[in-house]
Amino acid sequence: MTIRTKMMINTLASVLVVAALIASAYWGTGKLGNMQDKGAVLAAHAEDALEAAGMAAKLYQVIADAEINRDLNNSASEWAKAKKEAYQSVVENMSTHAEGPEERRLVAEGKKGLDEVVSLYENKMLPLLKATPEVTKEIREVDDAIDKQVKSMAESMGLLRKYIDKKAKDADQAFDEVRATMRITCLLVGLLGLAVSISLSISTTQSVLGPLRKQMEVLQDMARGEGDLTRKLDASRPDEFGELASWFNQFLEKIALIISQVATTSERVATAANQLQSTAGQIAAGAEEVSSQTGTLATASEEMATTGADITQSCQRAAESASHASDSAQSGGDVVRQTIDGMAKIATKVQQAARTVEELGAKSSEIGTIIGTIEDIADQTNLLALNAAIEAARAGDQGRGFAVVASEVRALAERTTRATRETGDMIKAIQNGTKEAVAAMAEGVGEVEKGTAASQRSEDALEEILSKIQEVALQIHQIATAVEEQTATTSEINNNILQITTVVDDTTRGAQETATASADLSQLAESLQGIVHQFKLAV
Repeated sequence: MTIRTKMMINTLASVLVVAALIASAYWGTGKLGNMQDKGAVLAAHAEDALEAAGMAAKLYQVIADAEINRDLNNSASEWAKAKKEAYQSVVENMSTHAEGPEERRLVAEGKKGLDEVVSLYENKMLPLLKATPEVTKEIREVDDAIDKQVKSMAESMGLLRKYIDKKAKDADQAFDEVRATMRITCLLVGLLGLAVSISLSISTTQSVLGPLRKQMEVLQDMARGEGDLTRKLDASRPDEFGELASWFNQFLEKIALIISQVATTSERVATAANQLQSTAGQIAAGAEEVSSQTGTLATASEEMATTGADITQSCQRAAESASHASDSAQSGGDVVRQTIDGMAKIATKVQQAARTVEELGAKSSEIGTIIGTIEDIADQTNLLALNAAIEAARAGDQGRGFAVVASEVRALAERTTRATRETGDMIKAIQNGTKEAVAAMAEGVGEVEKGTAASQRSEDALEEILSKIQEVALQIHQIATAVEEQTATTSEINNNILQITTVVDDTTRGAQETATASADLSQLAESLQGIVHQFKLAV
């Protein structure tokens, strides 16, 4: 089996383990998602059941208000709204949510109670309320019958809610069990895959390291020994190591042939290098004599040219410095002008912000007036609630429901009064902060105007400096031009002498380099012969 096949098996095993983990995770997450959706549906059903249970109390509240207040027109609209909500909650919603026979029975009982409450109120209670303003014995009997049906309806819906809550808890428990099972499954698959991967990795490593170590021993022996190129690697294995050994043996055969050719060539190169070194020595001696004669003449010309060049360079550096100074001054002027424009924009924005803050203060004053009106309304509501509570107390048991409503209205009026006062205090704090912000912005505008004036004076000074720098740069440029014209003639003479000296120096240097290269080449040829003799070649 080749190494490639073993590595592919190892990779395939790892892929299968990962695929198993992905499949188990996909299955588990899908099932958990379905169970989570079911739990959410049951939670919504429980909320609907709670609402249905509260419908009985809501209907009875409307009936109680009709008995106490005797405002039958208002009670009629409230009754129609409460009845519609009750039928929608109990009949439509809960009939849809009921699944088992027990749940359907409870829904039927709740609907029966709801029908009885509606029938008793509309067919018996309303005619009695319209006939007499007093609370008669007949009204009390009908009220007791309605109360009994309301309790029956509330009990049915309460039991239904308990059933739905139990199903939600069971679904949550099942969710936990599936989650635990999924964790154990993923852990077992992962451990199994890890064991398989480790086993295959160890097997593959041993099958690679064994033959690799043997080939390394042969190569180390070849490198540390006498360079025996006649040795061969074992190419009998039917895998990649056998193929590698075969190609390496062919490479050694080519290396042996090349080294044999190099040995012959190096002997010829050594002989030619000795002859070239002798000829180059003679050429170098003649060139040195010519170079010594032109050296004196070139020295004098170079001194004259150097002096003029130094003067010219100094003038150029001064001109460049003056140009840089001019550019810097110009940049400084631009920065100052940008600063002035920026300060003007800042002053405008600050003034606009001050006007906006002043408008905010005016709006907060209007809000304060509105809050005063709300306080007056709350005080009047509180007073009316107090009077209503007193009248309800005088009515005794018959006015007890109205007294509760009056107490709630009074508490609401007190909370409205406290909230309005707190809001008024916050509006006053905002008005005070607004006045301080306007004053601070006015001071900021004054400081910006001072900075603008100072920046304008800086701009004038920089323009004057820029004018003086330009005058100095013009004078330096004129001096540099005169010096360049003066040194032109000297430079031409020096160039001619330098050309002669350069030709002679090149000739001398070329001859010396040729001699040196010939000596190096001879040494390299001898060294190459020594290296080639270290290898053992086939005869």
